[in-house]
Amino acid sequence: MLKDSDEPLWDGCTNHNKVLAVAQVFTIKSDHELSEVGYNKIIEWARSILPEGNRLKENFYAAKSMMKPLGLGSTSSELEVDYYGRLEEVVELQHPFL
Repeated sequence: MLKDSDEPLWDGCTNHNKVLAVAQVFTIKSDHELSEVGYNKIIEWARSILPEGNRLKENFYAAKSMMKPLGLGSTSSELEVDYYGRLEEVVELQHPFL
């Protein structure tokens, strides 16, 4: 998990890492009450416009599995990310959309 937070979303990317990208899409999913299908459609589109070889997880299941070490399951986590995209703090929250 810590490796993922240090790994850029693609080679040469300086403003996003794998964890930050997944956390942001989880937030969109939650804020707009999207289904897993909706999440997957966003990811499918995003991957199509990102550079080849990007490291964005290919679907909701893969992203959720990557975030599982943070305690995700029936709860979601609020990720505090600093200016450089580094994970700083995790707060457990009850969340019906994961």
